[in-house]
Order: sequence, then structure tokens, then C-alpha cells
Amino acid sequence: MAFDVNDFVACCSAAVREDDAPERIATILREAIADPDGIANAIAQRQFGQSPTPMADVFVSSDELTIYHVTFPPNLYGVPHDHAGWAVIGVYKGSEEFYVYAEDGHRLVRRGRKVMRAPSVEILAPDLIHDIENSQDETSGSIHVYGNRHFDLPRRRIWRDEGAQPEPFTVDRSFAYGMERTNRLRRERGLEETDMPERGDLVSRSSQ
Repeated sequence: MAFDVNDFVACCSAAVREDDAPERIATILREAIADPDGIANAIAQRQFGQSPTPMADVFVSSDELTIYHVTFPPNLYGVPHDHAGWAVIGVYKGSEEFYVYAEDGHRLVRRGRKVMRAPSVEILAPDLIHDIENSQDETSGSIHVYGNRHFDLPRRRIWRDEGAQPEPFTVDRSFAYGMERTNRLRRERGLEETDMPERGDLVSRSSQ
């Protein structure tokens, strides 16, 4: 069966009420990303006529569930943040990478690194602190599912860099700090200039 956004949201909305919600949603996501062309076609139809298309296209945003489709351009780097709850990530195209951090006094220290190459699904722990990046030459495609109102949750935190103090998470901070990091790393690596997303391209709809 072809991927359908409404059907996917309905399945996740039922699963999120169960005690083993992350595991159930991971199973739903594995079935979905087994048909990457189906997801790509559904997103293309959903975004038809939009210019520019958003990096994060939000399917649903409520107190108990946020789901969005995200495309990460090549050589784009985010900054450390938490989710204040569990997350399930399914990569169906390209790869997403992240460092895992732990708090050590007034700074963050790296404790590991994960590379998710399509097709791949991961359940992220509720207390996880990580960044996100696409260091490859191909735009990635993935679906992210969270058990809370992901974009507007006061207890979420973001760090400008590993040595900074945590701040309340906002989309504006995420974009600004991520662009700082992206520009710095691109300069250090001698990468040619490419088009980077604008702030208005970041998140669709009213979920900002």
C-alpha cells in the first residue's frame, strides 16, 4: 500500500496511547520506509505548488504527538538539543548523523556518534542530548515522531555549542545556532558555497 500521510498519522495516534508507544511507532515507521518512493511521492504531492518547500513539513502537532517529514541539505549541521521525551526517527533516503552528549558541570562532552543510513529506524531515549547533521553530498529524507508538542515545549533545551549554558529551545535559536555552526564547519573544511535554507523555509504551518 502506498504511503498516505493521513493513514500514517492515524496509526501513530493510536499507538502513542499505548505503554510501549515508541516500539509500536518504530514498527509503523519500518513499514513506511520500506517504500521510500511512496514517501517521496506523497510528500511531493503534499508540497505541490509550495515555494520554497519547508525543511520540516509538519503532519501533526499536539500535546501528545508531533510528526514531521524533514529534508536535510548536504553539509548542514545542527547544534546540541534535547527532546524532553522519547523520539522515533526513520531515515528513508541518504543519512542523518549525530553526536550524543552528556552534561559535565557547565559543559557538554561527546559520548558517542550515530550514523543512520537509509533504511534505518532508531528509538531515541527521553533524556538524550544530541545534535543532527548531514555531512554527505546527498539531501536526506526522514520522518520524525515525538511523544509531545515538539516545537513548543518550555522544558526543552538547546546549546549554542558544547561549552555554552543551556537555553530554552526555540525554532529561531535552532536555526540561528545551526547556521553559525554550518558556516563555521564549511569554512574549516574548505567547502564551496551552496544555497542554505532561509529561516522561513524551516518549519511548515503554525507549528513554530
